[in-house]
Amino acid sequence: MTTLREAAQLALEALEHLMNYSSPHGLATVTSTLREALAPVPVAWMDREGDLYKMPEIGGWAPPHTLLYTHPPQRKPLTDEELDALAIDEDGLPNSHFEFARAIERAHGIGGKE
Repeated sequence: MTTLREAAQLALEALEHLMNYSSPHGLATVTSTLREALAPVPVAWMDREGDLYKMPEIGGWAPPHTLLYTHPPQRKPLTDEELDALAIDEDGLPNSHFEFARAIERAHGIGGKE
């Protein structure tokens, strides 16, 4: 039986392949959304002293910590087509270098939503 995660991973790989043959902008949005949804979720966190915590952090309390995963996040370089799609906004205008950098960060599952 195929899990939802395996199915989503196959869909992501197929969409990334399709980006080579069609309009990259719309597919880049879908692939980055799938990539974000497939990003590994931390299972615990460790503080400076090496104490481990399975519970989520308490709101507003964020000591220096390291997130722990069942396996390290796997990130692949963006393709030229994905970079081209991230370089322009929805209106077809060029993004500033900051907007472009933030879009790349989001595509790799780091940084904020906007």
